[in-house]
This record gives sequence, structure tokens and C-alpha cells, in this order.
Amino acid sequence: MKIYDFDKPVDRRGSHCVKYDALQEFFGQTDLLPLWVADMDFETPDFIIEALRKRLDHAVMGYPIQYDGYWQSVIDWIRERHGWAVEREWMRYIPGIVKGIAMVINALTERGDKVIIQPPVYHPFRLVPEHSGREVVMNPLRRVGDR
Repeated sequence: MKIYDFDKPVDRRGSHCVKYDALQEFFGQTDLLPLWVADMDFETPDFIIEALRKRLDHAVMGYPIQYDGYWQSVIDWIRERHGWAVEREWMRYIPGIVKGIAMVINALTERGDKVIIQPPVYHPFRLVPEHSGREVVMNPLRRVGDR
């Protein structure tokens, strides 16, 4: 198996990526550590590129089902990484983090309830509860000096 160098610097400025190329627009300066968006700064490993190419060769895209092997790989990963024994019946497929946030808020709270968030945070953490009739309570991180 090939070893990948995830520490190799990749300059993404000028590549039309939000993480770097929108700093001026959003924050009024460009000399920031862009930790405001979930984006990667390393080259995609070859085995992932090859798997994507293989899937693209099919030429028809759609919504895949979550086959048994998928769920078993998730169960194994949770057990190996966290030492937790989970059952397949406990899990649900969630098509993205924003849908997941909404599902948890709707399952565990009622309209009018308060939901605490700790900004700076991914903006749907604020928008989803607000649009679901919950009151968002801010518990912001504190800046002390340059930290």
C-alpha cells in the first residue's frame, strides 16, 4: 500500500476554492488561517481517485442504497476506533450533516426550546434550529489576546 504525505503543502490560492479565495470577501483580509470551512489541503489519494473514476465509468448517477457491507464497515470502524459495540438497527443513513442536525434537533427538542451553540461554528448549526422554531442561545468561544 502506498504511503501518502498528508503534510505536503498544497497551495490552493487562485483555484476558485472558497476556503482561500473568499477570505477577502467574507473577512476583509487574506492573511488568516482559513479554518472556517470543512475543506482539505492535501492531494486526494490515488485509490480514491481510481474508485471515483470507476464509478464515473458507469455514466449514470443516482442515489445508491446502503448495502449490508456498508453497514458492517461502519460497525467495524466504530468498534475499532472507539471500542463501542453498536447494532445495525441503531443506525440510520443521513444524507448530510445539515439533515443530521435537523433530525437530532427535531427528535430531541420541541418548538420553543433553547438550543445552545458555540460559535464560531458551521452556520447551519444556528440556521437549522432557528428555522425549526427553536431559540438559539450563543455560548461563544472567548478570544484572549491572540488566542
